Amino acid sequence: MFEFYNNRTEDNLMMTDAHGYRLVYCTFPDEAAAKSAAATLVGERLAACCSVSSHPVQSVYSWQGMVERSTEFILTVKTHQRLLDRVESAIRSLHPYSVPEIISVQLCESSADYEAWMQSVLDKG
Repeated sequence: MFEFYNNRTEDNLMMTDAHGYRLVYCTFPDEAAAKSAAATLVGERLAACCSVSSHPVQSVYSWQGMVERSTEFILTVKTHQRLLDRVESAIRSLHPYSVPEIISVQLCESSADYEAWMQSVLDKG
């Protein structure tokens, strides 16, 4: 994999249209659950890469009529639009919450070499 990053040229330094790639954002109640979900998503080639926040965030939200506060860890999933249903299903099956936060954001641009790498990983799945 590292050889891919060492083959940089002027052609792959340009930002390009992201062609259907997505970031999926999800919070978990603990770091271990977020890391486990990340490993599953990457292992099943539903994600090219996942990032887990190393520091917790404080979430404030309304739940069943009450203002709640929770310490959570952020999982960011890099995937493709065609895999979103499977990503959502996998997160729901792995998540301890009855209503997990699953938000997908369409990428507008990405570096050409990163997009090529994501495609090479996700096309094998």
